[in-house]
Amino acid sequence: EMFEALLTYLDETDQYAIVSLDEFHYFASLAGRDAVYFVVRAYDVFETPVKRLNFIFISQDTAKLSLLDPALESYLLRHMIRLEPYTSSQLYDILKYRASKAFYEGTYDDSVLKFIAEYEGYDKGGGGNARHAIEVLMIAGVIAESERAKRLSLDHVRKAIMKVSRDILSISEAINYSSLHELLILLSTVRLLRRTGKPYVKIGDVEKEYEIVCESFNLQPRKHTQVYEYVMNLKKAGVIEARSSGKGMKGRTTLMGVSYGPLDLLEQYLLDLIKRKISMGAS
Repeated sequence: EMFEALLTYLDETDQYAIVSLDEFHYFASLAGRDAVYFVVRAYDVFETPVKRLNFIFISQDTAKLSLLDPALESYLLRHMIRLEPYTSSQLYDILKYRASKAFYEGTYDDSVLKFIAEYEGYDKGGGGNARHAIEVLMIAGVIAESERAKRLSLDHVRKAIMKVSRDILSISEAINYSSLHELLILLSTVRLLRRTGKPYVKIGDVEKEYEIVCESFNLQPRKHTQVYEYVMNLKKAGVIEARSSGKGMKGRTTLMGVSYGPLDLLEQYLLDLIKRKISMGAS
């Protein structure tokens, strides 16, 4: 009756309406087939000369539509427009706009926004999910405010990622199962990131720091080829980010970063883990 009343109102006032239903897969899984059929195929029930009311269904998971009647699922998928995940550049634009509305001027800078954008950007290996990127920015802001910080820092973002990431458990396991020298390289990376305050550091600088760290533990550092292999192992395990420097930097090199944190606690954890492995005979 409400639907019919709405159609009558639109006819009488000569108006049109478009209704967007976000998270449609959630509605479909809860409401059941009959309710979904009514919404999707309303004009099978209400025959009108002009279709004044139309719907846009937004869904992240079309697999849930398989729970519907096959004919209805086929109808929906036949009229589907698939949007590609956001790239880091697109996410940066979104975050820049949101930050301008949410934060006071001078309390953040572009490096923080770019760090989040590259963490979540589809072209950088992330999920390309704008909602996740915005959530990281929001939680980072809450953390900074709770610490009474004057500016939003990379470490605030790393703490936020720790809170929202579903991959942290697997990363923690990967760290524990890493070899001694992989841990030494990770420790070197963390120390450089803390010292420079940058989101990424060059592999050459990490290698120099690694040699210093090895010397502090009376260990023989591995050669460059082996170091690079360790870096790739850490990347595959999701423990570090490693990517080509690309444009804007003289010469091509590998840039290394850590998206989770806080780095001071991670450094202490790595030190304890390294000492434990050495005490057990690792070299």
